[in-house]
Parts: sequence; structure tokens; C-alpha cells
Amino acid sequence: MKHVFNSLLLLTLISMITFSFVGCDQESLTSRGSVTIRLAAEERLLSRTILPDASALDITSYTISGVGPNGVTLSSTTSSNSSITFNNLLVGNWTFSASAHNSSNKVIASGEVSTYIVKNQNTIDLPLVEVAGDGTLSLTFEWESSQVETTSTFSVTIYDESNGEVSGTTVASDMSNGDGSLSATLAAGFYRVEASLMSQGVRIAGFSESVRIIAGTSSSANINLVIGKIINGVNLTITDNRFPPVMGSITRTAGTLTVGQELSLTYSITTPSGDDESAYNYIWYVDGVVDPSSTSHVLSVNSALGGTTRYDVVVVKKESSIALGSASIDVVIEVTPTIAP
Repeated sequence: MKHVFNSLLLLTLISMITFSFVGCDQESLTSRGSVTIRLAAEERLLSRTILPDASALDITSYTISGVGPNGVTLSSTTSSNSSITFNNLLVGNWTFSASAHNSSNKVIASGEVSTYIVKNQNTIDLPLVEVAGDGTLSLTFEWESSQVETTSTFSVTIYDESNGEVSGTTVASDMSNGDGSLSATLAAGFYRVEASLMSQGVRIAGFSESVRIIAGTSSSANINLVIGKIINGVNLTITDNRFPPVMGSITRTAGTLTVGQELSLTYSITTPSGDDESAYNYIWYVDGVVDPSSTSHVLSVNSALGGTTRYDVVVVKKESSIALGSASIDVVIEVTPTIAP
């Protein structure tokens, strides 16, 4: 009888120990945590010089999904709020993927972040910094047909963010009608477009602008290549990928200009107030061609030519590798004819 009692006692102890181990393991497997994810699209992904329709860059919804420990998945969730909280998540390593969409459900930006979820509340930031998919670019150009020859030529080149020339574009022109066009299908991202109008080997008009391409969306613009029209000044908006928008303007030497006279073009920052022009690099263009003589906010011209010359400037934040905008000014040089006696 005593032997039976000892056996029962031993069996009971073994059962209690086994149950204790099972209980601890079960508690470990069911530990849960929560996370609040804050989504933010980089400023540079929301603004550019040549853009799609304005509404195409307005974020109306966010989609987020996740993968956790042991292959546990978090189903895709859509929200109009950029701050999303998930509860009852298994403790462990999680990877969250998110994308921002416009009203047409086109992806504007996307991103991914990995983090460790614990039992207490977690708050993480998920920056949306990537772009994906293809979009289209459609540009039309026009100029005064009476100021060109039928043998004049028109060319347009697209450069990517690495300053590499993009192939596969379609360019057309009609000198008799004074118009041209460019069409291309491009990977989502940022580009620079340069155009030139040539006559007898002389560049008589030029153009340089920055472009934003969104997946499944068309970016378009109509550009007037002016040969002889005066533009006294153009306001410029620059958007950096980490800095707020910058406003500025371009002015030229005051007074009436004559052939051979020295003149200067100056870019001045107006907003934010007190921002230093030296914080930026400047790429000046003369009729669509880079002028390497100046990388500051002032361009000096030693000898003004007769007729009309177009000047463009692309402004680049020194901490960034991306051209952020462009502006142009036409300077008309008045020529007084001399009549022989």
C-alpha cells in the first residue's frame, strides 16, 4: 500500500512538472505586442517642375502589410490616416511594407522598415522614399515659324538622376508650322529635359526643365520657345527631398543693354527668409547649353550679343544630388543701326 502511495505521489509530481513546462511554453508563444506606424512620403516625391495633374500628387490613402515571426503575415490594410496602430502582434521581428496612393489608386511612393515588436507599445516611423512602375511623358513645343528656316533642327534629350541619357524617346518637329513634340515611357522617378532649336549651326532657342514621373500617370507640358520675347523675371519654387520649399527670383542688370556690354543675372532667395544662397549650387544654361563659368547665384556675361538669348538656371541643394527646379529669363539686347551717309 505504501508502495502504491509513493508511486501515485511520484506520478503526480511528474504531471505537475510537465504541466508547468507546458504552461510556460504556451505563455511564451502567446505573448503579444502592439505597434503604431507613422507614414511620411519624402517631400521631393510630391513636387517637381513638370508634373502630372495637380491631384495626382495628393495622397488620399496608405496601404500597409507586414510579415512577422514564424512567417505570420499581417493582411494588407488601407487607411486615409498616415498613423496606423496594430494590436495583438506576436513578439518578435517584423517587416512592414507601405505605399502611398492618389485618388486614382496610383502609387506615389513606397517604403519598408524592419523592427522588433515587444509587449509594450511601439512607435516607429516608416519613410516612403521609393518609387516604382512606369509613367509617360508628353511635351509639346512651339515657336515662331517665321524666325526659323525649313532646314532648322529641333532636338530633345532626357537625362536621369545619374545624368545618364535616356533612350527610347520619340521626337518630332515641323519647321513650317513651328512646332515639335516629345513622347516617352519612363520608369517612375525624376528626370531633366533639355531641348535645342538650331538654325545654320547656331542655337537660336533652348530649354531645360525638371520632370516628375508617377506610375500609370502622364506628365505633360506645353513649352513656348521664344525667339525675341522679353521676360523681365520669373519666380522659382525649389523643393528639396529633406528641406521645405524655397522661393526665389532672377533679376538682370538694370537699364537698357547694348551690344558688347557686360551684364549679370542674379538669383535671390526670398523664402525662407534669411536662407543663404551659398547653401545651393547653380547650373546656368545659355540657350539650353551649360555655361561652366559660374556655379554661384550670379552669372556674369562679359559681352552681350545682339538679339535675344535665353538663360536658365537649375538650383541644387548641396546636401542633395538632385536638381530641384529651373527658371528662365530672356534678355533682349537693343541694337541701334548705323546708316552710312
